Amino acid sequence: PPSKPVSRIPSSVTTGSNISLTCFEADGSPPSTYRWYKDNTPLPEDPSKFPNFKNLTYKMNIFNGNL
Repeated sequence: PPSKPVSRIPSSVTTGSNISLTCFEADGSPPSTYRWYKDNTPLPEDPSKFPNFKNLTYKMNIFNGNL
């Protein structure tokens, strides 16, 4: 069975800076895939290709990774 996923989410971010949100597990076969969601809508894998996702602000719960 797969292990519990681990999310790496910064506890604070400077406005205008880039961040990386990661989620992974130590083992599992086949490897799991992850998607980030905001209000039940999947966030694009590359937000720079979607004008609607530029200059947005997301507030994240640092305890569970929810946006």
